[in-house]
Amino acid sequence: MEFLRPMIESQSKVVFSLVAALTGIFGIGGAATADNIVMDSMFKGIVTDMGVSSTLWALILLVAGQITSFAYPEADMIGQMGLARSKDIKNLVKFGITVTAASVVLVVVRAFFG
Repeated sequence: MEFLRPMIESQSKVVFSLVAALTGIFGIGGAATADNIVMDSMFKGIVTDMGVSSTLWALILLVAGQITSFAYPEADMIGQMGLARSKDIKNLVKFGITVTAASVVLVVVRAFFG
C-alpha cells in the first residue's frame, strides 16, 4: 500500500481512477463478481478518503470486472469463438484492445466530472 501513498496524497481522482481501472483489468483475473469484491476491498478506504462518487466507483468496478477478457483472450473468450466456429484470433485481439482502450478513456473522462 506504500506505493499508492503519492496517489492518495495528490488527491487526483483522475489518476486514482486510471490506476484502479488498470489494476482491475490487467492485475486481477477471474470472475467479474470476485474481481469486484477484491477491488472493493483493496480500494474502498482510498475511495472514501478521496471522496470518489459512487457513480464513478461503480463505473470503475464495472470496467475492471468486465473488460479483463477483452484485454487479453482467456479460455472463456476462446470457448465462445469455438462455439461460433471462428479462428480469427487476430481480429479478436484487435477489437479487444480497442474496447479496452475506449473503456479506460471513458473512466478517465468520467473521473473529471465525479
